[in-house]
Amino acid sequence: MTKQIPSYLRLHTEHNTESAPPTTAGYPGLTELCSAFAALSGWKLEETVVEQGCHFSPSIASDDPTRRLSLTAIEGREFDAAEPEAAEAMARAIGGLLTELQRTRQALWRREAELAAQAAKTPRSQEDSQLAQQLAFVLKGGAESVGCQAAALYLLDDDTSELKYRSGWNLPEERFLEPARPLRGAFAELEALVGHAVVLEDLRLLPHWNAPEDFASAVCVPVSTPSSPLGVMWVFGDTVRDYTDEQTNLLEIVAGRLAADLEREVLIDQGVKRRQVDRQINHAAVWQESHLPNSTLMLDDYEIAGWTRQAEDVGGDLHDWNLLPDGRLALLTGDAQAVGVEAALVAASLHAAVRSHANYRHSARQMAHRVNETLWTGAAGEQFASLFYGLLDPETHELEYAAAGHVAAFLKNGRSWRPLRCDGAVLGAEPQWRDKPRKFLMKQGDVLVVASEGACLGLLEADALNAHLPDLLPAGASAAEIVNLLRDELADLDLTDDQTLLVLRRKS
Repeated sequence: MTKQIPSYLRLHTEHNTESAPPTTAGYPGLTELCSAFAALSGWKLEETVVEQGCHFSPSIASDDPTRRLSLTAIEGREFDAAEPEAAEAMARAIGGLLTELQRTRQALWRREAELAAQAAKTPRSQEDSQLAQQLAFVLKGGAESVGCQAAALYLLDDDTSELKYRSGWNLPEERFLEPARPLRGAFAELEALVGHAVVLEDLRLLPHWNAPEDFASAVCVPVSTPSSPLGVMWVFGDTVRDYTDEQTNLLEIVAGRLAADLEREVLIDQGVKRRQVDRQINHAAVWQESHLPNSTLMLDDYEIAGWTRQAEDVGGDLHDWNLLPDGRLALLTGDAQAVGVEAALVAASLHAAVRSHANYRHSARQMAHRVNETLWTGAAGEQFASLFYGLLDPETHELEYAAAGHVAAFLKNGRSWRPLRCDGAVLGAEPQWRDKPRKFLMKQGDVLVVASEGACLGLLEADALNAHLPDLLPAGASAAEIVNLLRDELADLDLTDDQTLLVLRRKS
């Protein structure tokens, strides 16, 4: 039968007593093992409690070192007993096995409590043990408050198709090893999960409710947060009996306490993981910043400067330059077509690919093709990036470049300036990347400005990319000064995209 829980509540005061971890009671086959040991050896093997340890076997309960196995010679046996040394060795071996079994039980007991809170395995073993004890303590207090002799906590799995035993009081420890209960056919749990307390006064007359334990009576109440059901709490009685509305209401309060403990553990675990993620992202941001160039260009006729700002802690924009072994200057601006951590990973792949392929003789167009091939074969159709890659010959002052995706470049000479053609396909979208070779001469006083998509959109919003750009970039300004002037134009805008600027200037 079911009883609607009344809308009022009564307070229940708990007395905080210790809840013991699993004990050695109930070892399957232990009695048979001791009997067989006695029949074979002539020595009686039994569990005992000693004040200062025992000579014959190690402790069989890690929480209580005084519980040992002892050997006693059987009087009146019909055969010669085994030598004491041999019997002692066997007893020690059996005690060691039981000790390991007990440790496994206690680890499982803590693990089930951890899983009950859906907590990932983090360095918090002491807290996991405390949670296991707390759940058992609450179940014990709830069951005893209504005169019951056992209690269990079952929680839903992620698919809400099964109920797994997560904690209990006065029930065999083997319950932790049993498979989950299918929700289909569990009529009492289904009724409880919709918000009702299910009172089973006589389980023998109500077998269709499919109670999980063989007791005379039971009550099943929901365990839930304000937003979602978590599972059910069962309490079991040894006698056929009724449960009053006050008792079912009290059990509902106990179930609410269980839900609060589990929810608190989830919040604590989420906070721990959030701090771990924040630390990892901070380290990644420092790593990204450290891989941007900070060296001065060792070319008499040229200056170069760059700036990158990520919209989040980490992002997908980058710039770089370096002198190749053949004396040419390689410069690049990259923009991963993603956001956050994913963008940072793609940007790292892009940067590594450029650095790796730069060790071989290449043209700008060949570099774009090789990087495209790297991104495509690494994750076909999943890594996209924009790239401006230029190669400057400081002897001839010829600069060849390849532009892929969403990048922009401008060439300024005196008071005139013009955009460079940048219409190549995004890298990583197709197995082959094709574009025509593009070259121009850097004359004295020329300034090359390369901007990623985010920086270009920001300059457009600031109305900087119009006829007054030559006024914004005064004659004789160094590459670093030009970068700072353009940064100032972007400073007051809302940062929604990663931004990169790269400036190359040939001295007058």
